[in-house]
Amino acid sequence: MMTPKSSNEIVVELDGFRNDLAGVLSFTLGVTALQFDRPSPVALISLFFVLTWVTVKLAPWRSDHEVFYNSLGRWKGRRRAFNSNLIFFIGMVFLASIAFDFLTLADLEILDLSKPKK
Repeated sequence: MMTPKSSNEIVVELDGFRNDLAGVLSFTLGVTALQFDRPSPVALISLFFVLTWVTVKLAPWRSDHEVFYNSLGRWKGRRRAFNSNLIFFIGMVFLASIAFDFLTLADLEILDLSKPKK
């Protein structure tokens, strides 16, 4: 017999989904978009897709999120929400920065360690 899950368990599972799937997918889509001659349209389409997917997937449990994080207090709840979704935020910021032309492949070439510095 299955026992109903508590709000805490639901939030932990959904934060895991958001980090493990949506966050990593966003980062991967951003890296993939950089392979195109014009990466921003590809990244913008990907950003729209991921945001729509996450919104549809998590909408039924929005109240559980609000109740759980509000029960921790204003700042502690926000800090916990940010920390538990850090990979998601990094992936989304990376994808959005490519979508809106803040980050290009040329900007990332400084990370190429195979070229000698001039």
